[in-house]
Amino acid sequence: MKHTLLALFRRNFPFARREEETALAILENPENRIFVHKDDQETIVGAAVVHKNNVLLLCVDEPFRNRGIGTKLLTEAEAHVKNVGYTEITIGAGDDYLCPGVPVKEMPFEEIIENIDLHPLLPEKNASYYIRRGYIHAWGDCNCFDMHMPLTKGLLSKKEFDTPGILYRFARLSDIPAVLDCVIAAHPDFADYYREEDSYEPDSVNKILIALDGELVVGTLMVDFETEGEGVGSIGCTTVRPSHQGRKIAANMILKGAKYLYENGMREGFLGYTYSGLDKLYGIAGYRVCAFYFMAKKLLA
Repeated sequence: MKHTLLALFRRNFPFARREEETALAILENPENRIFVHKDDQETIVGAAVVHKNNVLLLCVDEPFRNRGIGTKLLTEAEAHVKNVGYTEITIGAGDDYLCPGVPVKEMPFEEIIENIDLHPLLPEKNASYYIRRGYIHAWGDCNCFDMHMPLTKGLLSKKEFDTPGILYRFARLSDIPAVLDCVIAAHPDFADYYREEDSYEPDSVNKILIALDGELVVGTLMVDFETEGEGVGSIGCTTVRPSHQGRKIAANMILKGAKYLYENGMREGFLGYTYSGLDKLYGIAGYRVCAFYFMAKKLLA
């Protein structure tokens, strides 16, 4: 069943980047409730996968669309969520996610977003289906999106910014307290990610890039390998100490991190579940917005 659902996900979300082992683990969660629709040959052609009050997956194969199958599956999912005691249902991001929300071409929140290069297979007006059924965009003043970039030799020629007095290197285990001090000062929500010791080991492929002003850690960046498949790397969770913001330290770390990925065999950079403002920051290295997400939620009467 789980591999069948994974294949259904891949067919209907060809633009989504989720590493196969991760996607399978999400679909195999024993707490999930699964609703399916089968064709005359008993092949699953549509499904809704629900975890707690979150719909992880809702899709119908293209030949079977516009027959009310998706609405039936969504209605069953909503009824289940209400029956187990929730007053709200969400689409996409709960404890985990296959997609952060409903993938769309249109920005759910109207604002100026730079560096856009949308995947050509993104569905048109996908959010309207949910809006007609009472869903709203949960991020009322912000957009959610994925970003990607091809990692090519040309990246190495991108000029880094002049940041006088700032040195950059990869963090060691002994740096963890100083790294956490910087992260907590700048973006405390990232602290748990920076506590993972594996990224500080000398032989780890995943790294923590830090910026130093003397002995003080003033910036951090996570640099990860094959996060969403072979040859796909990621940089993220950028922090800069408030006292050092506005000095292009974050921009330099992002460029250095992207170059490091390329130099170590990665051919694509991917940033998932990103938000307004970071389009400009990561755009410095060449990242482009490839998918927007309608962060759907609905109150259940």
